Amino acid sequence: MRITGSFVQNRLCSRYPMNDSDVHDREALKDLLCELFGFATVTKIELVYERYRCLNYRISTPNQEYFLKQYRGRSSEEVFETKFAEQFFSENEIPILLPVKDRFQRPAFKYADEWFSLFDFVHAKQPDSQHLTDTFLASLGAQLAKLHRVGSLVRLDSFRRLRLWDEEEFVFEVVELNTLLEQEQEKSGVPSLVFETLEKKMKFVTQCQRTAKDFTLPFDCLLHGDPIYQNTFINDADQVIALFDLEDTCVGPRAYEVSRAILINCFERGWGDQEFHQARTFFRAYQHVYPISFEEFQQGVEMYMIKNAHKLWFEVKHLFDGGEEIKRCYEAHANRIRHLTDNWEPFCRSIYTAG
Repeated sequence: MRITGSFVQNRLCSRYPMNDSDVHDREALKDLLCELFGFATVTKIELVYERYRCLNYRISTPNQEYFLKQYRGRSSEEVFETKFAEQFFSENEIPILLPVKDRFQRPAFKYADEWFSLFDFVHAKQPDSQHLTDTFLASLGAQLAKLHRVGSLVRLDSFRRLRLWDEEEFVFEVVELNTLLEQEQEKSGVPSLVFETLEKKMKFVTQCQRTAKDFTLPFDCLLHGDPIYQNTFINDADQVIALFDLEDTCVGPRAYEVSRAILINCFERGWGDQEFHQARTFFRAYQHVYPISFEEFQQGVEMYMIKNAHKLWFEVKHLFDGGEEIKRCYEAHANRIRHLTDNWEPFCRSIYTAG
């Protein structure tokens, strides 16, 4: 079979859903919201921003504003897990934003073959990506530790497990991605950083001898899924007052999620003394609430970095989106990939503090 651009794009987008355009019928959506939530009228539906895999809207009524969150490409089982996790964590004193329930007491509803949840629109600060303070990072570290401590108490067999990596799947998809990149290069060009990063991933994956089975970390905790600064609201003192977006909640090792949170929140802007200081600040706050051993932490870092090398989502999103926010995030991702072959023991020792 000859691989065509449309075949490649369909295959990759089925694994990494895109949001090419706002295709929803606004009037039909207004009618449905009035029917499900008892609104007399919806005065405006405004696309707020495109958040990687979904379309989100600001809903205006005469009395209040709401945030409509789309769960694009998710099954009903996955959406149910997300909603259950939100409710469970909230009931256990984790500051999770909860959706507004419809007239059937459901926390989510289906429209145009996609699942949605309606939330009260929050008028609160979010962290500045370029100036994350020590107060914020310590607050986020402590909140994540509390969430993990609670997450170890839930019935875990009700949730999907953290998906790690598969070399054969990576090889299959990277061939398709390279085809698309070559086509795009001929039309309008592709930044050299994308090719360089993809080459590093391909080299690492083909040489990596470690499999998921080599790790001894227990899958014994319900994880947030994406505990990063973009998924928080803060008060004027830079303390976290709310966490949201549990779309990727799953059962996995908490050391993995701690490591992922550190490498994204603290090393997105560089890899110098300030970044290591921020990582220690985050980790110290986590350790104070729910300690982990050095061995667990190092395994978590290595597990995240290997999984990161097998992911092609950022390259796909960069190819089909190319917005400024994605470009900035891709540069941070590429910077982490540059460190794939580092010796992670000294990295972890420079951050680790006992509880």
